[in-house]
Amino acid sequence: MHKDNRKEQLQKIYQKRKAHTALKVDEAINVLLQANKSINFHSVAKEAGTARPTLYNNPEIRKIIELLRQQEKQIKREMNKNLDDLIEPLERKIQKLEDENNQLRDQLEVAYAEVYINLKNLISSMCNLRYYKN
Repeated sequence: MHKDNRKEQLQKIYQKRKAHTALKVDEAINVLLQANKSINFHSVAKEAGTARPTLYNNPEIRKIIELLRQQEKQIKREMNKNLDDLIEPLERKIQKLEDENNQLRDQLEVAYAEVYINLKNLISSMCNLRYYKN
């Protein structure tokens, strides 16, 4: 009878520790989620103050962490897709503005050349007028 009592006491202690660990893990996950930090076995174990094997060996905890990690990856993929959807039109707009800028530079170069030719002709005309006046 003494052995059975001892066995029951050990089982109660084990169940109590298991419940305490589950509570610490839940709290750690909530802290990580609120802090917008990555959920993985390492971060949860560190935040909960438990060993990683404890998390891996507990099927319920392991399932929760794997599910949260998968959701996190999915959210990141969706965010990257959304960013790509935003970036693509901006890249097209940048290319359009660069093309327009190059076109304006070419027009400015032509305009400078015309001003230079007109100025040269004007100076030449003025020199000719002085020459004929004297």
